Formats: sequence, C-alpha cells, structure tokens
Amino acid sequence: MESLAICCDEDEQAEYLEYAAKLLECAIARLEDHDNDDIMPDAVTKIMMQK
Repeated sequence: MESLAICCDEDEQAEYLEYAAKLLECAIARLEDHDNDDIMPDAVTKIMMQK
C-alpha cells in the first residue's frame, strides 16, 4: 500500500480502499456460490474465516 500513500491524499486513499473492499466482497461471494472448494485460494479461505 506504500504506492497509494505516496500518490494519493487521504480522501483518494479511502476511495480506493472502499473500491478494493467491494471487489473482494464480490470475489468472495462468487467463490461462496461455487460448489468446488478446491478452487478457493488459501488467502480467501483465511479472509472468510475471519468474518
């Protein structure tokens, strides 16, 4: 995230982070809808377990 801190002010940073959070939510929802657990990356599994 260093590059965000360098090129953006706090408002822009917040906007990018909100957008990234929405993308993650969509990606997780798609993976949850999928029946095949073998395709789910470990990082996504960890994020889902923290919910």
